[in-house]
Amino acid sequence: MILIFSVLALGPAHGADQAEMTVSGDPAWTMKADRIFEDREADVFIAEGRVKIVREGEVIEADRVRFHQKDRTGEARGNVVIASPDFKIVCRRFIFNLEHAIGKFYDGKAYFPDNHYYLRGDEIEKTGPDTLFVMKGEITTCDGPAPAWMLTGHNIEIQREGYATLTHVTLSTRHFPVLYMPWLKIPVKQKRQSGLLIPEILSSNRDGMTLSMPYYWAISDSKDMTIYLTHMAYRGLESCVEFRYKDWGGKGIYRATYLKDEEPPTIEYDDPFGPRVEHDRFWLRGMSDMTTQSGFDIKLDLDYVSDPEYLDEFDRGFTGFQRTQTVLFNEFGRELAERLDPMRKSTLLATRDIGNQTMNFAVELTDDLNDPENRETLQRVPRIDLIYQRTPIGGSPLYFQNDSSYTYFTRNTLDMGHRLDVHPRVYWPLRTGGWLDLEPSFGFRETLYYPLGTGDPGQDSQVNTRELLDAQIDASTSFSRVYDLGFGSVEKLKHRIKPMITASVISDRSQDNLPYFDQVDRLAEQQQLRYGIVNYLTAKVRREERFPRPAVEETGAKKQEQYDYYDFLRFAVFRVYDFVEARRSLEARPVNYPLDFHRPNQPWEIEFELIVSPYFRFQTTSQFDTYSDSFTDHSMELHVQNQRGDFFFMEYNLNLEPYTVVDKDVLEYEQIQFFLNLNVVEDWSFQIRRRYSLMDEDDIETFYSVQFNPQCWGLRLEYMDKPNDRYVALIWSLLGIGDIGTFSYTPGTPFFREQKDRIETEPTTTVSPTT
Repeated sequence: MILIFSVLALGPAHGADQAEMTVSGDPAWTMKADRIFEDREADVFIAEGRVKIVREGEVIEADRVRFHQKDRTGEARGNVVIASPDFKIVCRRFIFNLEHAIGKFYDGKAYFPDNHYYLRGDEIEKTGPDTLFVMKGEITTCDGPAPAWMLTGHNIEIQREGYATLTHVTLSTRHFPVLYMPWLKIPVKQKRQSGLLIPEILSSNRDGMTLSMPYYWAISDSKDMTIYLTHMAYRGLESCVEFRYKDWGGKGIYRATYLKDEEPPTIEYDDPFGPRVEHDRFWLRGMSDMTTQSGFDIKLDLDYVSDPEYLDEFDRGFTGFQRTQTVLFNEFGRELAERLDPMRKSTLLATRDIGNQTMNFAVELTDDLNDPENRETLQRVPRIDLIYQRTPIGGSPLYFQNDSSYTYFTRNTLDMGHRLDVHPRVYWPLRTGGWLDLEPSFGFRETLYYPLGTGDPGQDSQVNTRELLDAQIDASTSFSRVYDLGFGSVEKLKHRIKPMITASVISDRSQDNLPYFDQVDRLAEQQQLRYGIVNYLTAKVRREERFPRPAVEETGAKKQEQYDYYDFLRFAVFRVYDFVEARRSLEARPVNYPLDFHRPNQPWEIEFELIVSPYFRFQTTSQFDTYSDSFTDHSMELHVQNQRGDFFFMEYNLNLEPYTVVDKDVLEYEQIQFFLNLNVVEDWSFQIRRRYSLMDEDDIETFYSVQFNPQCWGLRLEYMDKPNDRYVALIWSLLGIGDIGTFSYTPGTPFFREQKDRIETEPTTTVSPTT
């Protein structure tokens, strides 16, 4: 607010009988008032009555303004308002020195909209272009004359795009003080800034009292780092560093966590490793995306963890698995492996499109957490894919496609080597009789192997090949009917039925003499017939204008209605008949299956999806086995929400193995989970999340939360119960400040107990390859 006043023009009255003058500045200012006159003897300009001084987005309003031209000082009195895009100040009196951009507001109240901060003080002193000082004042983010909370302090210093520091601070509610602090520093800017973040305090019967303190370092406008120090009473100190960037042609987020665990679980590995206790526990994870000038899209995923129990134990908190997955998915649209998956993959993928071809270059490193030495785990360094997209062949009705890949496999034991796989295919789509769509296709697959490290001189460094023929024909048709519905804005409903049948064949070839790296190396003979039917329902909905257009004269032209079309229902049923299984002898049954196992008819596959509106979605997939007369696989998801923020999510999963005779209890499961967020009344919300095993009749996880969130503060009560951990937390948050008070308590468990008790009561964890 730097003005250099010198009169350029003092014009006659304009508008509502107001005088107007222009004064110099960069840019110039315009002053309007009921009266503007000059006291030449005192070298002062005086404006009275509805005074308004404007320059771009800055406005000064007052009843009377007196400006001394010689020393560039002035005074505004009566209903003074100073407004700009960054702040608004209302006061009784304002004196200023424009030469040094300083001044003082009397009985002032300042509002900073970017942070929603209010500052009150008898005297608010502007000590520079970007600084304020208040001898004694109040800070709050609450609207209204009686704020729900406020910070009262002395020697308040505020730096624009910086911090506010206070001494002898009292936090008060509307009725009484609740907390005293000798010193406090809070951020009052929108841009990123280094400093301590709000801590997290928890208590659980497994980890004890837990305090997590994050420090944020704004390295530059495109890079930052957050350091988390988490102290757990029973487990020790956990350190985590997070680095984020949006630079170098891309973006990335990486985290590294280390814990010297004082109470690690005993992990029962399979022989020959036996039980182990790991005190040094860690997790390295992260993702990045970038695009090079040569046109390569590069994605890097990092996931390396010390042991199979770490992610399950530390799944919550600032650095836990849940928050990590959420952060990575929101930023990159992809996730790491599931929490209990022992196969942790780190991948570097470079992709480039060249015309109608796509080239992928990947390096895949896999860590099997169930194998402490990771000796038998297969690594792909590298894998190169060249995909030739489906393309017409000249002017013929044929189409050509080719999928090729080269992979070098390595591991510390067993087979290693090279594999080149080439799979060209020709398609011939056609329509016969005007109603039947046919698409026969024929393919040839050539696979070359160059094995290493087999220990067999007859196979090492010897080229092996495999040739396979495959053919497929797809047949489908569709017929439909349109119904005049006339229900609200839904005018018509279209029901479309699409029968489909696919016959596929893969030639039989013995592959026992070939190296085995993955499932591509053992492609079994196939003669299958897949048949089914798909139903679609499509609604024709009249588009209703939210804001009606102004009326126009009728011209006789037919009104053009606007419509939207919604595929809101899909229902499909499919089944596969396996001719190879039909003629298989009973002696060649699958491993771990009964002697009389013979099932050429595979289970019915049932798919159903219903999307009524953006607020309701239901989908389910099932497999029904006619031999056992039961559902062997079923998954269901339900999403319901409304415009005010209530939502409900439910998921059900079932997997049965009616023919397996070994490890049946490990492979079978039936679980249900749901999450409910309910805005009960204004400012009050309730959340519940529960996972329950229907097969074991036991809770897996239960979480409750009650929140009260008025305009400028909040109170949240949380309770979580897991088989080996539970906690209660009471969290108080202030808008603009954060969670400044947290109390946690674990029911039935003291905050501290003897080391001997912890060792004797700690459960033993067992890990098997099927986890």
